[in-house]
Amino acid sequence: MLHHAPSSLTHHVGRLLVVLGLGLALGLVPSASANTATSRSLTKPLPEQGKIDLSEGEWARRLSAEQYQVLRERKTERAFANAYWDHHEKGVYRCGACGQILFHSESKYDAGDGRPSFSEPAAPDALDKYTKTAFGKTRHDLRCSRCNGHVGWAYEDGPAPSGLRHSLNSIALTFEAEGEWQRTEARRQKDE
Repeated sequence: MLHHAPSSLTHHVGRLLVVLGLGLALGLVPSASANTATSRSLTKPLPEQGKIDLSEGEWARRLSAEQYQVLRERKTERAFANAYWDHHEKGVYRCGACGQILFHSESKYDAGDGRPSFSEPAAPDALDKYTKTAFGKTRHDLRCSRCNGHVGWAYEDGPAPSGLRHSLNSIALTFEAEGEWQRTEARRQKDE
């Protein structure tokens, strides 16, 4: 085994990283996520109704890096390490990109896969499904019907009434508690 003494450049880069890390921890250096949040707050609000067709650049400005990876690039977050897999509060789960209601808490169940799982969507037209078959197994790419954001997958091993297990990514969702979501929807209808 060869061991090399660190070069002068490597040593200085290491020290710089320690100083930057300390600055971030103390709030002395702005983080990238703070900059992203600022740029997201400067974007135009989404329309309340209808399909949303934004460029990928606009989605990248609106979403966090993690949300963008899941909602736009169809990545999957880690099982058992996400916000809603063990969440039991009553309310609705909305698309994390556009706010459309996708699922009611009444249809949520524990599928044992470490992700929030639902037996059926809130409305038949809430999701678009794109079927994929590989290695003899069929699954459906689930996308929000309003903004085309990827929210998860559906498998044909779920409970009634649909027979589908809608296995979602928490990062692609927001939750709104019971009572709160009814007020939000009433305001939207009043504004129409």
